[in-house]
Amino acid sequence: MTPSSLVVTGACYAPGLRDALSLCLPRARAQAFAPWDLDHDEGRAMAAEAVRSSEVWLSMWTDHNGDLERLVGPGAPTRLRIPTIVFAGFHPDIVYAADARGEVIREPVEYKSAIALWGWKHGLRAADVTTLYRRDIFSALHYDEYWSISVDELRAQFDESDLEFSSFWRRTKRLGVFMHTFNHPTIATIALLAKSIAMRLGAPTRLWDEPIERYLTDELSHIVWPIYPEIGELLGLEGCYRWRIGPRQFATLGDWVAAEFAGLDPYGVDAVSANRDLQIYDAVLGELAVHVERA
Repeated sequence: MTPSSLVVTGACYAPGLRDALSLCLPRARAQAFAPWDLDHDEGRAMAAEAVRSSEVWLSMWTDHNGDLERLVGPGAPTRLRIPTIVFAGFHPDIVYAADARGEVIREPVEYKSAIALWGWKHGLRAADVTTLYRRDIFSALHYDEYWSISVDELRAQFDESDLEFSSFWRRTKRLGVFMHTFNHPTIATIALLAKSIAMRLGAPTRLWDEPIERYLTDELSHIVWPIYPEIGELLGLEGCYRWRIGPRQFATLGDWVAAEFAGLDPYGVDAVSANRDLQIYDAVLGELAVHVERA
């Protein structure tokens, strides 16, 4: 017997997962609480009340899990741990940049190219930085190893959850490009995750064959980070240098690097840090930082 009510808490795709689960389990009332819903006391209290009144709590990792557990208390329903879909294999160059206060720099978007960030911090011109996007440099930066590392990390996420990895992965990798960014899965990927959950909750296995993704809105497609052509070639995929950030389109690598520089320029070089150790970039690209003054 499948549940009549469930609550999803966790990652930014929680609402999309809720909508997909509503198609997989049409008799179940589904609710979702994304990170922005849990960042304040009122939202956490609402989520805890929803969890207490539901049959199943589908819990992805979040900074606020401890708070939710405390607020839910002894009235917690059946809880299934759900993996967080993070996969950098398509997008090994993405990093976050933070200002001196530790706040993520969000112009033109919260994601940054590690190569562009390194070039900006070392005083290169945007035009010079575009020449660094090459297969030999990607290889020296180990970008060609991110696929296998990402598969292992995703498998570990499933191993720590209450879902089985192989059935999900076998179907997901057939989708082609199944991530918009390293932490934004496409709606087809979310649909497969929802199917995995629904079958764990008693839905029939024939659900795998239902194309529910065709009836869902991909709310995460407002940000599309490209698969660089040199990375795509390694993966048997077509790549490009084209970015979509909401209504804005950046049609060339030069346009994007210039936009990143413009977003970073208001901050002092010494005040900006990355969430990735950039020492390997110093080793690979260091000889290219030859006191070039940015135009």
